[in-house]
Amino acid sequence: MAEGSIGNGSQGGRFQRFEASALTVKIFGAHSFSLHAAASGASQQLGAALGRYDLNGFHRLSGYNNGELLGNYVLFSRLNWYLRMAESAQLKRALFLGATLEAGNTYRTRDELRDGTLRIGTSLYAGADTALGPLYLALTHAPRGRTGIVLFLGRP
Repeated sequence: MAEGSIGNGSQGGRFQRFEASALTVKIFGAHSFSLHAAASGASQQLGAALGRYDLNGFHRLSGYNNGELLGNYVLFSRLNWYLRMAESAQLKRALFLGATLEAGNTYRTRDELRDGTLRIGTSLYAGADTALGPLYLALTHAPRGRTGIVLFLGRP
């Protein structure tokens, strides 16, 4: 999927914005592997209302906090392994285990993109399909970020 826009900002300055993403999934019995890649950009000042992308949190550079990685440009990819386990009689829903390896970064300018500095994030998670949606309990880690425990309800 790709999307783009060009226009004039509120102060009369021109802006350009693009967003592109791709996802592929392979399933082998109870094991699923997915690869997600995304690139986004907005050519404007970082403080403007339009633009300003972030990467952080569970499955989006696990191990980094909200507001820690902000920029006008984003490169991101995630490899996810997911094991669907037997149905649980108590939960009446499926249980699952999984792990992610994530790489990406945010950049203020296009020139910073050239240096290609990527940050790494990882997660190990267990979860259950519940009536409210998937519930995850995860251990997250980023070598240049933090290690933490996350309880997440919904689709990451």
